[in-house]
Amino acid sequence: MSEPVNEGNEGGKAEPCTPCERLRWIVLGSVAFAVLLVLFVSHGLRYSFLCDDAFITFRYARNLIRGDGLVFNPGERVEGYTNFLWLLEIAAVWKFLGIRPEVGSLILSWLATIGTIWITLLLSLRTRTDDWRWGAAWIALLLLATNRNFAVWTTSGLETRQFTMLLLLGVLLVSQRAAGWGALVGASLAFASATLTRPEGLMFFALAGLWYFVDCGARQQLKVGRLAALALPYAAIVGSHFLFRHAYYDDWLPNTFYAKVARPWYSAGLLYYKTAVLENAIYLTAPLALIGAIWQLWTKRDSTFILFGILITAHAAYLARVGGDHFEFRPLDFYWPLLAVMAAEGILTIATAIAGRAGNVMATVVGGFLVILCLAYGCALQLGKYYTVQHLKTREQTLKLHVPITPDNFAAAFYLPGMNRIATSYNSALTTLVARLNACPWIEHKTFAEIEMADYGPYEAMVGQKMIPTDAVTADTSVGIMPFYLADLKVIDRHGLTDRATARQEAVLPDDKRQMAHDKWASVEYLESRKVNFYPWPVARNIREALAHAPFAARFQSDGTEMFMPFEALDAGWPAKAFPKSSVYHTSVTAELGGWQVIGESFEGQPSTIETTGTRAVRGYPGTMILSSYHATLGDSTTGTATSSAFAPKAGEMLDFYLTGTIANRLGVALDVDGKEVKVWRPFHFGRVTHVAENLTPWVGDSCRIRIFDDEIRPLGHIMAGHFRIVVMPDGPAN
Repeated sequence: MSEPVNEGNEGGKAEPCTPCERLRWIVLGSVAFAVLLVLFVSHGLRYSFLCDDAFITFRYARNLIRGDGLVFNPGERVEGYTNFLWLLEIAAVWKFLGIRPEVGSLILSWLATIGTIWITLLLSLRTRTDDWRWGAAWIALLLLATNRNFAVWTTSGLETRQFTMLLLLGVLLVSQRAAGWGALVGASLAFASATLTRPEGLMFFALAGLWYFVDCGARQQLKVGRLAALALPYAAIVGSHFLFRHAYYDDWLPNTFYAKVARPWYSAGLLYYKTAVLENAIYLTAPLALIGAIWQLWTKRDSTFILFGILITAHAAYLARVGGDHFEFRPLDFYWPLLAVMAAEGILTIATAIAGRAGNVMATVVGGFLVILCLAYGCALQLGKYYTVQHLKTREQTLKLHVPITPDNFAAAFYLPGMNRIATSYNSALTTLVARLNACPWIEHKTFAEIEMADYGPYEAMVGQKMIPTDAVTADTSVGIMPFYLADLKVIDRHGLTDRATARQEAVLPDDKRQMAHDKWASVEYLESRKVNFYPWPVARNIREALAHAPFAARFQSDGTEMFMPFEALDAGWPAKAFPKSSVYHTSVTAELGGWQVIGESFEGQPSTIETTGTRAVRGYPGTMILSSYHATLGDSTTGTATSSAFAPKAGEMLDFYLTGTIANRLGVALDVDGKEVKVWRPFHFGRVTHVAENLTPWVGDSCRIRIFDDEIRPLGHIMAGHFRIVVMPDGPAN
């Protein structure tokens, strides 16, 4: 670091600082970087979470440790992960250190974050050799520390931050002006590790290699030996992994590629980037980054920032083509350090230019103003996004959630000039995306994982105890947490991430009805061919609680702890054969509700059988009767109601039915008592069936009716409900 100098001394010349002044600068610098450290840690802890998808990797790691191989279901070789190196690390930490993946993944991710911050510091220090170089580092780290999206992916259980760290390390090493053999071999190994962590690493290595070739050629420093040092280690490692994949899984690409990538979806991809630009104030940092890149190229003939831009631009083109990503800005994680370094250089380029004309004081004022401007606009929507949703705790509150940021719920942001227009555009874009399961916010994944872990975590006591029937097969749309804790259960992924046949289906939905990474659906016929027969519900404390969730319940004991598993079975006779005697309970049916009266177009011709609707869910639907408000010819554009005949509940009876459909307030199932609405149930997870069991004791002897209503005319605005029965609890086990 160059010594600070005093200005304005006699004669107009600068002289070195005194020891006391030098000490003052060291103390101030230490305090400044300590503040950044606190920002990084506190910001990362605020957003600490695990997401459901991470548990897919955890299940693969468990099966590897158990000796079943790199498989999701023992005996089925399907590469349902894209993070080979991360998976091996999770498994190694679990097996050799005894640290479970729920904790080990967070530790590894924090270590990768520390590495990312350190590499960002080195990149920013390398851009300048004058007295401003530590200022450049501080600005870059400040921009990074205050970025919400960088903080979000500090944890999650996914490989995101490790990939960012390895990619930045490769860039740091390959872009050294005097990179020797050691640096180039290190860059090759870093890029290879990044590729084993995320498949996109292959594209980034190719681009970095091409940049290195052109840059060295332009400087007349191109040497075959150095090209070999960069290329050969990477080719050996990544090539070996490709051969392993083909030999082990009989595929050249991960199964997840086929499951997620359907056809181009530019309309969603461009909207995804629009929200990223607005939320992160890239409209400010990108021009500053461009100024920094031009200055570095013009004055130092250094094209490192050109490499940064190439990597970001190429990745943006790819991601825009596939439509974005299910998670909010997770694939963009490596953008933020690169943009921060370039923007810091752009700010100081402007500041130093002003210093040459108006002095250091004016330069400091202008530089400080630009930093504050980037922080203010970069944090405005991000803070609003946090404070408007951080209090939400339930799945119903957070599913497909986007709370528009307005002057009413986050007034602070709107003191900034132009923020009203920015927020309006941002809100509109994100509302459209989230409805398509695109750029879904952190709070949704955090809440879902916490609920699922509480619901299914206790089942881990059953792992390896042979308590799950060997012929039990289930299927679900979220195959992370539940399959991890029910490790002995065969699970079919309805979206195909871990299922080869489903992943290779053709996606046929039009773009306005597509769901990001959820285009593929296992057909009923396919699931029947896989012998799906069982769906477990969250653990229950007692038999009454269990049977309030599902028609069947099994009682288990492990280490003196009793638990009950509610479940559905497509074959009513299977549970008695599959589970040990005196362990299975089920409700008894006292009446089937019928006599449905239809008003309006929505329920014309209803009720119908499940087979004619083509919507039978694997989560059960053991009945044969369903009422659907989706009109055979008019689709979702109709309204109407269907009302059952009257019934008078008796003591101990419960209302039992199944429900699915669109998440909307204008449709649902209502219980009317003496003509007054007393209870309403609405779908809360599109594509998944909900079982409802309601205690009717408060209305014993009253005149009750079930009313299904649909006043929603939006696309996908319909409801399906069926198998309405009156049931009673059992006195004892069913077998």
